[in-house]
Amino acid sequence: MQPRRDCRNFRPFDPITREQLCVMLARFAEYAGLPLEIAPGDAGFTDADSISPWAREEVSVFEQTGVVTGMADGSFQPQKAATR
Repeated sequence: MQPRRDCRNFRPFDPITREQLCVMLARFAEYAGLPLEIAPGDAGFTDADSISPWAREEVSVFEQTGVVTGMADGSFQPQKAATR
């Protein structure tokens, strides 16, 4: 029998951030074989340096595809809770 995994970091009932949502959508698209055609580059948000390194590419992809948009001031606010 395998040891039980530590699930303290999973937090299934916590709100998801905007950058986490981009990473999850990108992983789903890859799993489902859905191509995401994008030009290489960074997201054009005014707060692009506040996007976590592990999410930068995915945020850029979804900005370029129009799936996510920034706030009225041109920021992305990556740690803000995602909304529908």
